[in-house]
Amino acid sequence: MVEISTQCSEGSPSYPDKPDTQLFTDASKIGWGAQWNALTMSGVWTTTEKTLHTNVLELEAIHRAMLHWLRKLMGLTALVASDNSTVVSFINKQGGTRSIQLCRRTKKLLLMCQYSGHDTSP
Repeated sequence: MVEISTQCSEGSPSYPDKPDTQLFTDASKIGWGAQWNALTMSGVWTTTEKTLHTNVLELEAIHRAMLHWLRKLMGLTALVASDNSTVVSFINKQGGTRSIQLCRRTKKLLLMCQYSGHDTSP
């Protein structure tokens, strides 16, 4: 699980003890899905995307869900539930050294949140 705050803050972020909401995501080699409250979304990967590592696909599922519901999540702290411990670690640590591709995509997710006026937190 990873907690992503959509509250903007200066310096060290502080987050509530309990997140305001939860976002669930999952991915496979066929497609991806996400659930937030009673809303769901899903999609299938392109032929090119299907060749990507499963960790990259899991992170991409989170990115697509966050992007889709970004405006509705503004001002909320969302707990993003992922069954992929590598992706959770990359987001919590805001990057990593084992996979350049995963590091770049993590940065893309974090920048999307930042440029939208949001912060992320471990």
